[in-house]
Amino acid sequence: MLGIVSFMNMKFNFVIVVALLVPACASPSEQVEVPAVCATPDDATAPADIEVHARDVAIEPVPGRQHMAWTYDGDVPGPVIRMNVGETRRVRLVNDSPRAVSMHFHGVVYDATDDGTPEHPESMVNPGCAHVYTITATLPGVWPYHSHRDPRGEMAMGLYGAVVVPAPDETPAEHDLVVFLGQLGIENEEAEESEEEEEE
Repeated sequence: MLGIVSFMNMKFNFVIVVALLVPACASPSEQVEVPAVCATPDDATAPADIEVHARDVAIEPVPGRQHMAWTYDGDVPGPVIRMNVGETRRVRLVNDSPRAVSMHFHGVVYDATDDGTPEHPESMVNPGCAHVYTITATLPGVWPYHSHRDPRGEMAMGLYGAVVVPAPDETPAEHDLVVFLGQLGIENEEAEESEEEEEE
């Protein structure tokens, strides 16, 4: 489940996307096998407005602690995609990771072939492949996107980001910040290490 809380004043827009990592999406047992080929080979060179790369990257969420994350564009969360109401964007996902990934968008309009779920294998991106997702913004808001092959596991590893669609009459802020609250699975390790240090 993903929750969105937005705070706004004249100088700052704060948007907090709470990633509870229990999405109301298909469970892993319901996943459909993805063919080990590029479902949309022409998308590697097709026109696109935005290009995002899925790749594994070692990040440092806590000073001195390395964590291997699954990322969009090498960071957690992934890039913020900004659109205006009525705008259509073509987003090319290039998979540089060793596993199939996708981009499943909330809050925007797209064809079923761009759903980013295993039920629509043409929208799943196998290693070394690419797919162009065409999305249209119809409602203002801050909308999450994430990979949807195994959403619980993928979101916990870092595969999520946000689409920001301002209202047409919204006063521009001097600073626009999008903040995600989530877990990377290292919190228990931190607690165990702290307990061990106390025992010593």
